[in-house]
Amino acid sequence: MSNESLFKMSADVVVIGGSAAGLPAAIRAMEAGAKKVILLDKTKQMGGCARLAAGMFAVGSPAQKRLGIHINADECFTEHMELHNWRCDAMLVRKWMLGSGEAVRWLESKGAVFNDVSTFNTYRGKRVYHGIKVKKGAQGGNEIVKALINECDRIGVEIFREARADRLLTDEEGAVVGVSAHNVNDHTQYSISARSVVIATGAISSNDELVRRFMPFENHDETKIMTRLPHNSGDGFIMAEEVGADCVPVGALLMGPHNHPNNIRVGLVIRRPHPMTVNKNGERFADETLYAMHPFSWFAGQALDVQPGKVCYPIYDRKILKDMVAKKVNYYGLEEGQGRIKVGTDMMKSYGSEEGVELEEVSDTEWLNRVEKDIQSEAEKGRAKIADTLDEIAEWIGVAPDVLKAGVERYNMFCENGYDADFLKDKEFLLPIKNPPYYCFIAHQGIDTIIGPIKINHNQQVINKQHKPIPGLYAAGVCTGGWVNNTYSYPGSCLGYSIYSGYAAGKIAGEYASNNF
Repeated sequence: MSNESLFKMSADVVVIGGSAAGLPAAIRAMEAGAKKVILLDKTKQMGGCARLAAGMFAVGSPAQKRLGIHINADECFTEHMELHNWRCDAMLVRKWMLGSGEAVRWLESKGAVFNDVSTFNTYRGKRVYHGIKVKKGAQGGNEIVKALINECDRIGVEIFREARADRLLTDEEGAVVGVSAHNVNDHTQYSISARSVVIATGAISSNDELVRRFMPFENHDETKIMTRLPHNSGDGFIMAEEVGADCVPVGALLMGPHNHPNNIRVGLVIRRPHPMTVNKNGERFADETLYAMHPFSWFAGQALDVQPGKVCYPIYDRKILKDMVAKKVNYYGLEEGQGRIKVGTDMMKSYGSEEGVELEEVSDTEWLNRVEKDIQSEAEKGRAKIADTLDEIAEWIGVAPDVLKAGVERYNMFCENGYDADFLKDKEFLLPIKNPPYYCFIAHQGIDTIIGPIKINHNQQVINKQHKPIPGLYAAGVCTGGWVNNTYSYPGSCLGYSIYSGYAAGKIAGEYASNNF
């Protein structure tokens, strides 16, 4: 086909984006009565970041009940709203909490069988379970994506791969009545008239202009965004804003402290509860167990976010490191899978593969046997420091030795007393820094993904600047905001909300297309 080719088509519903929100939306639209559904995805291999997801948040699903997980939608709703100071759309959150279990039941009816628990952090002596996984050791999102693509094929959703949506088509009254798109290879143009459109285009993470607009922060270039992938370019928001959509403050899953994209196993060590951690001024600033031992690990990222340069320096000594390696215990859920990823595996490039991330067939704690070699490698590359004196560690950090040594002395006193008078760190992890050599790492702020900023209501309708729904336009997944404020929620929420919101948006968009024409 030539570059001049223009294909005109029509559909009941067009879904833009073929990942964790778009795939359910397309299927549900047909189940709700739409006769023809077209799904556009600008990549060759659909699924996006959902292929990398390990577990998903849900409440009261059949899968959780089978696995003995008993959590309450009312309690989760209340906790979520309090975490966000009620600065999000309460009805949208309420529908999500009440509908997430049914969305999982529906997923299982499409072939995604959940048979493992997403175990998150130990908190106040007990494991916290708010999620489920497809199977132990698997990239569960990848399995879900494959099941949904198969279902799209089975029921006749028309999928256009490598087809990038350019703009939304509107009528004289401002209602959305279609989509203009093009093939990314031969630039064939598509003009698709539709009765309703669902935007499910994912994060804005790789659009630097949008990131700077919605997340102005110090050291922008040094803050690592894990989902800074080509497909996360903010197309959905750009198109929605062009037809009058309003925006909301973005949320973000802060993942600091970390050393992404370097050695994964050293990144796990950085986030463990064992070290004493200081900021750029050589001072402790938070309870070091926040990431590993709290159900909301992003609290650690929030604490780091207000530190100078958004960097910190975890410090171990030889005894702490040796004892930790010998104990062979994983302390938080991420260690159970991440520790088995092969060094050199580019997780972000693997998102488009059918099989997801390649994992080594080893035990969940085998990674600890290789930590010392990993640390040595990081030191040789300048990302860690191994030293016989705290003076050398202070010089590497760039602080006065007296400041660091005074802080270590105070921390050691807390360890001896079994009580952290500054930040109430659990005494189990009050481990004195006194046995050289010392190990210090530079750890940066990180963002897993950026959430929003398309404004929607609790019916997944896109809202304009006059606070009214734009007729015919719906949105789902992490391109939408309002379900979080400027932070995050339960582990697995991005996948869980994407599935739920796509499920909900597809049904409503399908009903709109079927009943209003």
